[in-house]
Amino acid sequence: MVNHSLALVNREMELALIETGQVNLSILPVGEDNFSALLNSRSRGLIRYFQQRASFPIDVHVRHQWPPNWTAPPVGHWVVIQPWEYGGLPLEWVQRINESVDEAWVPSTFVTHLYTQNGVDPAKVHVIPNGVDPEFFKPGGRKFPIPSTRRFKFLFVGGTIYRKGVDVLLQAYGRAFTRVEDVVLVIKDMGTRNLYEGQGMITRIRDFAAAPNAPPLFYMDDDLSDNDMVALYNTCDCLVHPYRGEGFGLPVLEAMACGRPVIVTAGGATDDFVDDHVGHCIPSARRVFDNRKISGIRTASDL
Repeated sequence: MVNHSLALVNREMELALIETGQVNLSILPVGEDNFSALLNSRSRGLIRYFQQRASFPIDVHVRHQWPPNWTAPPVGHWVVIQPWEYGGLPLEWVQRINESVDEAWVPSTFVTHLYTQNGVDPAKVHVIPNGVDPEFFKPGGRKFPIPSTRRFKFLFVGGTIYRKGVDVLLQAYGRAFTRVEDVVLVIKDMGTRNLYEGQGMITRIRDFAAAPNAPPLFYMDDDLSDNDMVALYNTCDCLVHPYRGEGFGLPVLEAMACGRPVIVTAGGATDDFVDDHVGHCIPSARRVFDNRKISGIRTASDL
């Protein structure tokens, strides 16, 4: 098992299928196990389904991984779960889905529009939103040991990459507060050893924290257990997620389930579940850039 958002979504989907008592399940993990020891007992129960040889007909094959694997399974209805965060969908995705995939499941209305506007057959695209377990992510419980006595704690959870808007967050935080004020920004970096390895803004974060009058900041990129993540949300007072591009924004929903208000970008994926009753939506505008290739991938809008 691994520790990133796609793996978390997969685990919860697998558990929900098992708990129905109506599904025979076989799990084909991608990558080496480096996280199972930190899972709660409920999730560790999935291990017995790994690489289980199916003794039953395969009706549905669901694939959700990064990078995507477009090799069609030998049998069964083929479902691909593949979020995307930018305007132009990769050309290969459009072609593969239209030619071979039976259904494309996306986590938000925003991603649905990206798919269909870039040429994917609308009949194949279905919104299957991510979710959280409200019996696990909930207010109360123990606190996470943050080394700060400041009263109000802002929290950012996610990869510290350009798309997530960490630089925007640092600019806004530095304009609003100084070192003497009773606040601290907690940054829980994600994916530093897998999905976002070498892509984060750790140097910029350290430079910000070292500035003479910068408001307090606490950074960590440790792999935390599920229980520790719940404790972290409940220790902090507000989640801040000023993304430039997002397919869903699972930490936003997790924080909300723990009773925390959120500050997010308006006009994106979180519009499905965040409004002025539960948080503050930052006005945003769409920008089109000359270079339409993303990480070297040619997109549908690059024609």
